[in-house]
Amino acid sequence: MSASDEEETDSSGSSLAFGEALPQELSGLRLTATLGGTGTTPTFQVPDAIQRTKNPGTWLICYCVQALSDPTHSCETAEGFSSQVGFLTVPGPLPHQDMSCTLGMPCKVVIKGYGLHQSNAVMLVDANSTCGYSPPLAIFTGLTWPLRPVHTEGVGVYYAGLPTAGPVGSGLARVCWALSWQFWEDFSVEIGLFSMAGPTQARNFTCSFGADCELELVGHGLEASSEVWIIGGKRPVTAVWK
Repeated sequence: MSASDEEETDSSGSSLAFGEALPQELSGLRLTATLGGTGTTPTFQVPDAIQRTKNPGTWLICYCVQALSDPTHSCETAEGFSSQVGFLTVPGPLPHQDMSCTLGMPCKVVIKGYGLHQSNAVMLVDANSTCGYSPPLAIFTGLTWPLRPVHTEGVGVYYAGLPTAGPVGSGLARVCWALSWQFWEDFSVEIGLFSMAGPTQARNFTCSFGADCELELVGHGLEASSEVWIIGGKRPVTAVWK
């Protein structure tokens, strides 16, 4: 089978000739060796690596040698790459993972990805800002950022605390990820958007003496199973919403 006869299909369904890959993908990419400084160590440079490594994952690396002594063994077909070198892993979170928490309930953030580690960290920044250029967003009472994973539950599980006050709605913040962090600039990878469910706070209600009384809550993501607790006087309550 010639190279022109052999085709593979990319993730979009388009046909690619053997050894070709889309500019943003690693799969299907065929690399030619260049010798290192000693002249004996072959190096395989990945073209457009910044674009090709934006999505995490694991890829199989196969090896072929164009043997001059054996013209029947060719690197122009897939059959020639019969030796397995190992795997290439690009660690990081999967993109487009939107997160949400609820006022009055523990805020647990679970991130999916490849090669995640205890040294990773996440934080929120303002929705109008960009990951890697902004300090953590501090609009929710009870939440703390940045965070590292909870070691007892896995490398993708984060607990931010118990949010008791703050705005509610969708897309309030951006979730930013860092491989390892010391500075805000390390959080350069955007995972998705963050939403907060719950009732809009700081609202006052009035009922008439001796008449029917209804309290109509407004907010985001309010469930039919929601409850409120009416407290006499000004006694503090740590949780009135569940």
